[in-house]
Amino acid sequence: MSSAPEEPYINLDLAGTEFRATPRNAQLFTFAGYATLENGDFILNPESRNHVFLETHEPEGDVMRGTYIFLPDAVAKMMPYMIETGFPCRINQRYIQDCDEAAYQTYCDQNAEYFGEQLEDEIPDWMEDGNA
Repeated sequence: MSSAPEEPYINLDLAGTEFRATPRNAQLFTFAGYATLENGDFILNPESRNHVFLETHEPEGDVMRGTYIFLPDAVAKMMPYMIETGFPCRINQRYIQDCDEAAYQTYCDQNAEYFGEQLEDEIPDWMEDGNA
């Protein structure tokens, strides 16, 4: 008699704390083409909002509580495994919920200095000097 197959999982390090993501506590969200926010605004190229949501705390009523992973490289690495092994996936969505957009904006604000440094590294010296 065989035992039940082990539930798929991904071990993650969340700020020094080990977290085991499973289909019961992790979901993949991807966006494509253009997307609409709840307020009706359009976002072109919403792929930057692709994320994995990790339910790290007990829900409060219907509200899930957890952590977002917006890092493109991390999401790209996790995506095939999550799709193939039965994690909940919402692929090529065209609607971004306010809570997801707010989390994305917070992520951008918290990493603005890093993103600015990355952008500065991409600007050629001749453009910084204003000389063509």
